[in-house]
Amino acid sequence: MKGWLASGFAVGVGATFAYSVGNVLRGGAVREWNEPIAGAMLGALAAIALHLVIGSDHRALVRRIGAADRSSVRLYALGGVLTISAQMCMVASMRYIPVAVTTVITMCTPLVVIPASYWLLKNRERLGVATLIGTAVTMGGVLAILVR
Repeated sequence: MKGWLASGFAVGVGATFAYSVGNVLRGGAVREWNEPIAGAMLGALAAIALHLVIGSDHRALVRRIGAADRSSVRLYALGGVLTISAQMCMVASMRYIPVAVTTVITMCTPLVVIPASYWLLKNRERLGVATLIGTAVTMGGVLAILVR
């Protein structure tokens, strides 16, 4: 049991559960209050507040960020801007199409992630045939759901 928890599997399952329930709640909210940008910002502020409550030694975190590689910090910031922008677009789409369909469409990210990872990270992750096969199977599932 301890090895299973240490493997990160439990964290992944927890993240999947939290993200899934969050999508359903956002989908319900945007139908009653059509403000995806404000909603995304409220969610981001709630996450920061949660971090401040749960986290510890915030001064050390600020020092570590100050000492971190500038290029990496910029990439994290850019990633955050892109992620929150994507969340806003996803939430906005939930106003017009079912939440389940929106989330299935967002599962098409491997179509961009795999080539981007290969070229931007110079294949450091050693993507191979198994990755391509897994992606094809996943995309086949997404297509089957969307074509219904």
